Amino acid sequence: MKSILNFQFLLPIGVLLLQMFISLFICIAILRKMGIVKKPLGGLEYSHAIFASITIFSVFLISTASAPAMFQTFKAYQNQRNPEWQLYFSKSGEFFLVILFFEVLLGLMILLFTKTVLSIGNGIKEIQEGSIPSALVTSGIVLGFAIVLRVMAAEVLEYITPQYINFR
Repeated sequence: MKSILNFQFLLPIGVLLLQMFISLFICIAILRKMGIVKKPLGGLEYSHAIFASITIFSVFLISTASAPAMFQTFKAYQNQRNPEWQLYFSKSGEFFLVILFFEVLLGLMILLFTKTVLSIGNGIKEIQEGSIPSALVTSGIVLGFAIVLRVMAAEVLEYITPQYINFR
């Protein structure tokens, strides 16, 4: 009888969670350096909270693009009866670099958008000053960028993922 939960699948789950935590810590560090996130979190202005939460959600959204690729790679390497750990961690590193590339691209697109499109002034400075409308508009654009980048990251990851073939 096959078990419902195979404990070997905890490896891709753990690697995916590790990738998401690393992305979260990098995102929070950048938001702190920009002056958007400050301690205590309860003392944040609404504009800061709106922009920070949408930005963190966008980073998580892009990070989840690698989940199908991680499980597909694990199944493919598990089927080969070789020590899949070394191959899997090597491929997971590639996936993390792709995700990191698209998250950096998100950051660059945010900077480009706030510098060029928000011609009234610097959008980030407006958010730092407490402008809720600026935070809402910028957050909506950030979320739109993240959705597009997630789809692009998923396509790139699908291209570099070894495929598991099930002959049943």
